[in-house]
Amino acid sequence: MGSDKLNLMKMLKYMRKNDRLIKLEELAENLETSERAVRRYKELLVDAGHDIVSNTGKDGGYYLHCERMTLDEWQTIEERMKQHPQLLRKLKDAYFNYLY
Repeated sequence: MGSDKLNLMKMLKYMRKNDRLIKLEELAENLETSERAVRRYKELLVDAGHDIVSNTGKDGGYYLHCERMTLDEWQTIEERMKQHPQLLRKLKDAYFNYLY
């Protein structure tokens, strides 16, 4: 899971930096991973509260809407994810390691 945590943060950082619709292939290449893994990372980030929009088709890709989440937003997500404590702990660790 160590490389997954690192790739989650790389993906988030890359999407923030580029602030545009990014193709799945581009994210996979940037992260040096498979497109399937990028789809999984996207779902994990969405579950953690990040607003990532998916557009399908030839000109499709992912777009990150939100910049950063506040502590209050994290607490709200934490309440919603109590049924998944291991996932929440991993995502919080990865997110806060990215910020600090």
